[in-house]
Amino acid sequence: MDAVLSIAALVFYGRKQGKRLLFGRRGTERPCNAEAHSLKLKHNSIYRSIRNRERIGEGSRKMVESIWQEMGLPLLFTVLLLYYAIKLLVFHDVESIRPKERPPVSDRKGYGREAGIFVLIFALISLVASFCMLIHPFLGITLILLGLILSAVQFKRLEEKYAGDRK
Repeated sequence: MDAVLSIAALVFYGRKQGKRLLFGRRGTERPCNAEAHSLKLKHNSIYRSIRNRERIGEGSRKMVESIWQEMGLPLLFTVLLLYYAIKLLVFHDVESIRPKERPPVSDRKGYGREAGIFVLIFALISLVASFCMLIHPFLGITLILLGLILSAVQFKRLEEKYAGDRK
């Protein structure tokens, strides 16, 4: 687009002794009219606005890419946790999170409900941590570690309550 405008400027506009001139086909010169000059200014302003939009588009695309680089894994982790929360809350599938060698739980529905709530809370902590990673990566990592410790303590209490595990 830049080349087209510069060629058009060379063909249609010239300067001779401080005056703008429009060149005819046979090389004869006649003074430029104001409409042609304003048309060129409109083309230049349109060209500048298109270039600015392209620059803004590149910047926003790079920003989105950097956000995905920072938040990608925590968001994937959040989706995985939401999957297990739904699996526990809706289907009460406690075997999916418990080791096979553990004794069965006394109340599958209660265990599934409480474990699903804990996993859902941990998923929300992971989601908040993924947004905190935009501010500072260590803040997000610290929040995930605190959520992991909280979940481990709660699951230990949950195992003692429903499976009678006193280890």
